[in-house]
Amino acid sequence: FVESGVWDVEGPRRLRGVRPGDGSHLQLRLAVLADAANISREGKRNILGEFSLIWADKLPFVWPLMFLVVRLEATAGEGPLHKIGVRIVKEDGELAAPPVDASADFGKPFRPGLPHRGQFIIGIQNAQFTEHGTYEFEILCDGHHVGSAPLYVLPAEERPQQQ
Repeated sequence: FVESGVWDVEGPRRLRGVRPGDGSHLQLRLAVLADAANISREGKRNILGEFSLIWADKLPFVWPLMFLVVRLEATAGEGPLHKIGVRIVKEDGELAAPPVDASADFGKPFRPGLPHRGQFIIGIQNAQFTEHGTYEFEILCDGHHVGSAPLYVLPAEERPQQQ
């Protein structure tokens, strides 16, 4: 899985397969979009400019750079090795971009009894939004939907006036 990498987003595709609640015990602990993010040597996530709303002047609208920040936890029985996926899904169920899938090793817990923890920062460059509406950044682990981070792309003319 790409840590602190950049992913070019382009082209629509159809979402198929996984539905929420397919029985995975793996937990999504964090999924947010941000202007910038990194993971320190100590394992702390630094997130700058978290957002879930974009005001689009015209369509198609291109957002030059954003980061999807994700933290997943797995039990000792689930182990550290997992298949991770990200799908950007429009309101109609169509994919807004090609899916991203990769293998991930969460590594050993800091001590026995703690969960295996996977932290990922995925750079998304030149994300193109062709419609106003809700885009769900769906997180999948081992083929199961574990959660999502919504992004609302709204017309700029609907933006409330600042007082």
